[in-house]
Amino acid sequence: MAKKSEKKFLAEEQTSLSEERTILSYVRTVLAIVGAILVIINVYFKDTNIIFVLTTLTVLCVVVITEEVLRFRKLRHAREKIQNA
Repeated sequence: MAKKSEKKFLAEEQTSLSEERTILSYVRTVLAIVGAILVIINVYFKDTNIIFVLTTLTVLCVVVITEEVLRFRKLRHAREKIQNA
């Protein structure tokens, strides 16, 4: 039977991996939405100013990804603080 410390370590690793998967799923979702919007723009709105739309979507994508990475780092830092206490 596994010791309590081993179980705790495995549980923390599982939590860390699930947080990473969540962040990656957010990134994939944002990229899929951007791709879908670009397809819609190319099919239906060929005369609009696409550079403005692409810039706006790119900034939105960078903001979402940055926010998720910062959230993950904050959670990891808090978990390390708890482990070291």
